[in-house]
Amino acid sequence: MRAGERPALRSTRHPSTTDPVTYSVTDSVTGDFVVGQRQVFPAVTGSIRAARSFVRSTVEEMMSPDRLVDVELVTSELVTNAVEYGDGDEFIVSIDARDAELTLVVSGHTNGVPQPSVEMPSVESPRGRGLQIVHALCDSVIVDAARGVVSVECRFRLS
Repeated sequence: MRAGERPALRSTRHPSTTDPVTYSVTDSVTGDFVVGQRQVFPAVTGSIRAARSFVRSTVEEMMSPDRLVDVELVTSELVTNAVEYGDGDEFIVSIDARDAELTLVVSGHTNGVPQPSVEMPSVESPRGRGLQIVHALCDSVIVDAARGVVSVECRFRLS
């Protein structure tokens, strides 16, 4: 890779950014067979609604309506961050479910690693709550940053 060049996001990318790609893998640790969905979106404001709709249509049959609202809100927060703070032209949303757990991952190019603020912002501030909301609604959150790509993995128990 040349200086200033971004690494490619790892994806089985479909030629169209509007069509999800279904993938299946065998977990190398547990041996579980996992089927998931992955979709690439352009990093524009209109993609926030599209990503939320993609997630809803993929997981709505797997969980209670209350938990679905949590997953949609987390998707909105992470995708908004990818659009507003990302440095790339696109981001990826991946979803998979195994046993009683759903995993949602949003990945995109950025030069910074997202950190939830320690203190709540003032009531007047329109920003600064997103990652706190994500941490509050998810059963686990893992932020991974390597070579200019940040991935935020969120896990939700389905039961």
